[in-house]
Amino acid sequence: MTYGNTYASKPENEKKMEILNSKKSLVEILCKEYGYNREGFNECELEVKFDINYSNIKHFFEITENIELQTPYIIDKILPESSSTHSCYAYLRNIPELAFTQVNSGHNNNRMKLKIKGKCTYETIENIIILKRSEEHIENATSDQTVNLIKELHKKENIPIAYMGVFDKISKEFFTYNNNNGRIFVVALNVCKFESKSLVQAELEYYGRVNILKDVKTEKIFMEMSKLSKILVEQITNKGYNLTNSIVTKFDWLTNKQKES
Repeated sequence: MTYGNTYASKPENEKKMEILNSKKSLVEILCKEYGYNREGFNECELEVKFDINYSNIKHFFEITENIELQTPYIIDKILPESSSTHSCYAYLRNIPELAFTQVNSGHNNNRMKLKIKGKCTYETIENIIILKRSEEHIENATSDQTVNLIKELHKKENIPIAYMGVFDKISKEFFTYNNNNGRIFVVALNVCKFESKSLVQAELEYYGRVNILKDVKTEKIFMEMSKLSKILVEQITNKGYNLTNSIVTKFDWLTNKQKES
């Protein structure tokens, strides 16, 4: 079970195709050469979410091509637009609570990943809300592993687990690298669809820190995420979009929209 190692988790032929079809990635080269660490936040998701109004998905994703970040940040690599299908399973408490998500992606949705997530907690730094929760990945999973995971979590929590529904996601992401302290962040623009309903969000997620600069003194992660979030808000707002800092997760949105249907 791993978290965050995007490149290492992909089959060799897919990694080669990504490199061939895109510019060389500084983040990828540094992570392979020196490795990276999570600064004590192993198997933990740290992210900032923003709800966005939009009218045209194509133009919306073009934002990634036009964002400009000032020193020390480098926009390292803009990934190709991707699509995936997310099946959600939840503990049947009084209010359903996400247990894990089965994510199918790749050609004909032939690659499966299981994401096991914990309860959300929040840090508010200079009016920016940062979401924190445990997250564990099972890469290249099988249907049998999904069934076994349901049994394991049910036994561990002694609470029934049920399938809650599915949504589709289109995403465009890029890596940004702090050249002063070696920190890596991922910026994602996501459009999720359930029936005729859509959730459009921008997300800033902490990825890790390159080991070559791990001893450099730097500000706390939450403070840096708050500052970088404000830079991104200004950039995207200047493109004509309105952003609202949000704590709405994709699972929250799905269950709310199901109630409305």
